[in-house]
Parts: sequence; structure tokens; C-alpha cells
Amino acid sequence: MLNNEKIILMTKLALYEQGEGKKNIPAGKYYKSDYIGMRLLGSFVYINIAFIILCAIWIVQNSEPLLKKITTGKVFGIIFYVVVVYIITVVLYMIVSYVYYAYKYKKIRRSLKGYHSNLKRLQKIQDEEIDNMLTDTELNIQLDNEKQEAE
Repeated sequence: MLNNEKIILMTKLALYEQGEGKKNIPAGKYYKSDYIGMRLLGSFVYINIAFIILCAIWIVQNSEPLLKKITTGKVFGIIFYVVVVYIITVVLYMIVSYVYYAYKYKKIRRSLKGYHSNLKRLQKIQDEEIDNMLTDTELNIQLDNEKQEAE
């Protein structure tokens, strides 16, 4: 006999696993600090790549004034300016990344909490079905024994 509640739960679980769950289930296996740390490391790499590209573009656009400053000996001023901009950019980007990934992790955990509660409900339904089958089997065995004794 089909159990509609069980079918609905299994459908919900399968849809979650094929959609949102593809990213959330693996991410949910990490501790919060590990998840955020991994994402911050990736963000650090990306911000460095972006900063290098932007510096290269800036150098190409401002090559003539840069050459004048280099020939007049103002190289340390340029280097100091670039280093200060780099530090401020990296710090701000890492703070924004931390806030974003902490929020994202919290959202993932909330989503997984619903998924796990549905899994527990499904397990409970399956346990009840197994108990009912065992009870029915025991009842059938008793009826068979009574028939044999009556004969």
C-alpha cells in the first residue's frame, strides 16, 4: 500500500538534493570556521589577482607621468601609495567577504536543518511501516499455527 505522506517527503528530499542541496550538503559538513576560512583564502587569492590586473591597467594608462616621477626619484612615493591602497583594499574586501560568507553559512545551516528534519520524519514513517509489517507477519504466523492446531 502506498503512503502519500512518505511519497511527498521523498519527493521534497529528492528535489532539494538535486537543486539547492548539491551545494549545501557538502558545505554543511564543515565547521563554520573552516568554511569561512576556506572561502576567505579564495577571496584573498582573487583580490590579489584583481589588484594586479588593475595596477597593470593603471600603469599602462599613466605611463608618461610615472616615467617622469621615476626619473625625478619619486619612486618611493609611488610604491608607498600602491602599498597603502593595496592594504586598504585587501582589508576591506576581506571584511566584506567574512560577513558575506558567515551569512551564507548560516543560511546553509538553516536550510540543512529543514532537510534533516524531513529525513528524520521519513525515517520515522519507514520505522512505523516496518513495525506494522512485522506485526502483520506475527499475526499471520499465529493464525497459521491456530489453523494447524485446529486440524
